[in-house]
Amino acid sequence: MRIIAVMMRTEIEANISGEPFDMKAQMAELEEMRAQMGEEQYQQMKQALAAGSAAMEGMEEAYKHLPVPTDAEKALLAKYKDQLMNLE
Repeated sequence: MRIIAVMMRTEIEANISGEPFDMKAQMAELEEMRAQMGEEQYQQMKQALAAGSAAMEGMEEAYKHLPVPTDAEKALLAKYKDQLMNLE
C-alpha cells in the first residue's frame, strides 16, 4: 500500500502546475465568451469548470495525506517506474 501511496504522491507532484486553479478567473473568461456560444455550450463549459475545480480540490486534499517518499523510495520508484505502472 505504501508503494501505491508514494506513487500517487509522485504522480500528483509531477502533474501539478506552478499556478493554482483560479475558478474565479476561469469563470470571468467564460462570461466574456458567453455571447459567442450558445446557452447549452455555455452551461456545459460552466459544469466542466466546476467539475475540474472539484477534482483539483480533491487531489489537493488527498495529497496532504499521502506519505512523503524517502530518498531510497524515490530511487526505487525511478528505477522501476515502468514496471510499477504496468502492474495489473
